[in-house]
Amino acid sequence: MTDTTSDVESIDAASVELEPGGRMLLGVQDPVEGLAATERFANALKAKIEANNLSHRIGGKDYLGLEALQMAATALGIVAVVTETRKLENGWAARAEARTLAGAIVGAGDSQCVRDEHTWSRRADFALLGMAQSRALSRALRGPVGSVVSLASFAVTPAEEMDTTPGEPASEPAPVWAKPADNEQVMRAGRAVVDILKAAGVESPAAQTAVIGKATRARCEGVMPKCVAAALDDVAQVIAASLAPDDEPETA
Repeated sequence: MTDTTSDVESIDAASVELEPGGRMLLGVQDPVEGLAATERFANALKAKIEANNLSHRIGGKDYLGLEALQMAATALGIVAVVTETRKLENGWAARAEARTLAGAIVGAGDSQCVRDEHTWSRRADFALLGMAQSRALSRALRGPVGSVVSLASFAVTPAEEMDTTPGEPASEPAPVWAKPADNEQVMRAGRAVVDILKAAGVESPAAQTAVIGKATRARCEGVMPKCVAAALDDVAQVIAASLAPDDEPETA
């Protein structure tokens, strides 16, 4: 059985910065020796991750989170840094770069975290910003350490990019019709409900509409799905058309 500690220490000691005409990150130039060094590193990485329970079981596969990717990158003399964050209408975007200690860029990643995602629809703004940065860092490291991660029998996709929580099956992305309606669609749906209640002769239609809206969000995990908003608008238009005066002249 491989001595995990000695493997990690020897590889880390051999790690050097990428420089023109210099050695590879694993301290060798010969391609065959490089493959052997990569395999030794992958075995050491797998043992260390399993010993510290750093992988996440999602949908029947084992994924690595940012902490495990950073551990692998550090052993290779690579660090990932966030270079930009940007506020979006419904979340945050971030960009990160993976660099050697000499400053050479060996990977980059752009990512977002938005409230259109089921898991993040009701989370605080700072949480979305943090996840956008974590995803960008993970994506930046995927290039330089992805082959080692795959060789160690882990999924190359970072765990942060999976729309689920560790230990749960991965969920399919929500279809367009189930995503949250925007403010304009919500307002239009509210007016539609008021019109429907007025046509039915309900007292205090605006107050009743507020109650219905609150109940709808409670059933739909805090959001108004686009399909619900559109359906209410369609019903209101049908009712309005049925109540409109008939402009056609009567025939004898």
